Amino acid sequence: MARGGLEPYGALVLRVVLGTVYLAHAYLALVVMGPAKAVEYQRAMHIPLPEISVWYLIVAHGLGGILLILGLIVRWAALANIPIMAGALWFVHLHQGFFILGDKTGYEYVLVLLGATVAQALLGAGAFTLRK
Repeated sequence: MARGGLEPYGALVLRVVLGTVYLAHAYLALVVMGPAKAVEYQRAMHIPLPEISVWYLIVAHGLGGILLILGLIVRWAALANIPIMAGALWFVHLHQGFFILGDKTGYEYVLVLLGATVAQALLGAGAFTLRK
């Protein structure tokens, strides 16, 4: 199926937005919270192997975010972030209901990020990449 029109620009918008969000989440875990507090948080959420999963999150979100923004190995960068978003959905947000309302952070936002990340992995880089 031939692609034309504006589809590559849609993939571009998606990857830059996802890359920015993931880079911000890596910054949150690495700088704002710090790895030790991030491990405590994941432990409290009963996420398996928090000492490993925090560093996986920092690397996948940080490096993956940069790669998404630049348009380099986009499918791999997106695929690396799918387990994090699936874990956030399952371990942290699912029991809080769908909506972000009051003191509950629901799973609507995480579900959108997970779906967008899967879509990015399927779509590829789109327009304006550093890859030739």
